[in-house]
Amino acid sequence: MERYLKQHYDRWKINIETIPEARLRLPFDEEMCAVVEELAPEVVSFHFGLPASSLVDRLKRRGTRIVSSATSVIEAEWLEARGCDAIIAQGYEAGGHRAMFLENDIASQAGLFALLPQISDAVSVPVIAAGGIADARGVVVAFAVGASGVQLGTAYLLCPEANVSPLYGQALSMATENKPALTNLFSGRPARGILNRFLQEARPMSGYVPAFPYAATLVAPLRAASQRAESLDTCKCGRNRRHDWRSPFQLPSSLATLRQMHFAIATRDSVGDWPWVCRDKSSVLVVNTPVAGAIRATHC
Repeated sequence: MERYLKQHYDRWKINIETIPEARLRLPFDEEMCAVVEELAPEVVSFHFGLPASSLVDRLKRRGTRIVSSATSVIEAEWLEARGCDAIIAQGYEAGGHRAMFLENDIASQAGLFALLPQISDAVSVPVIAAGGIADARGVVVAFAVGASGVQLGTAYLLCPEANVSPLYGQALSMATENKPALTNLFSGRPARGILNRFLQEARPMSGYVPAFPYAATLVAPLRAASQRAESLDTCKCGRNRRHDWRSPFQLPSSLATLRQMHFAIATRDSVGDWPWVCRDKSSVLVVNTPVAGAIRATHC
């Protein structure tokens, strides 16, 4: 990996030998758990499984509800057995990191609307649909096949509140030219990014990438240089494989406008008392942006 990266470092005039081996992400440990306990959020959402059961128990004793993502029925059942209060069913279409923690074969990953009813049938806790949902049609289908809520990320990226860089926004606006591909180059785990020069030259999925999260350390200087030069060559621009903004009508000016445009026909009679569910007239939406009372954590 370092041998391949050297040509990109040289292109940006960066000395690869000066980059220390370090982690940009840390696991959810005792110290982090103490911070979360002090903040006392109503919800903590994990990715890549769950931390040690003792840490999960500490949060639950505080009344915090635990959520995590599953990419298969096996993972969903594992999460429920270990105390998850709700499960995010992450379809293959999702833009973020694949939440795989028991699975290891990308080729066997299911699309959301194949995965969702399987997980809904297998567990008794609420299931939140995620991956490639971009408008009310997807929300309606998700509810029809078993979802209790819907989570979106890409649909919000051009809202002013998202605060993405101008370069990232430009890449998203060029949806037809910048198709997303699954890649492990930026972190060591599969996630979607636009098919830029970096991905095309290295091939999106590489067997030479350092383990997660160490790959991110080596790629971070390239991403920063790309941003400074306003170049997409080594920029990480994640997005799902469904959403695009080819129609001006789809360009949201704010979170409220986006909800009004896309989710006015999405209804759900019973959503329970989940604190992060947003009620907007007849619409119900679970968002993937930071909301009051919720913390998103990564277990590495």
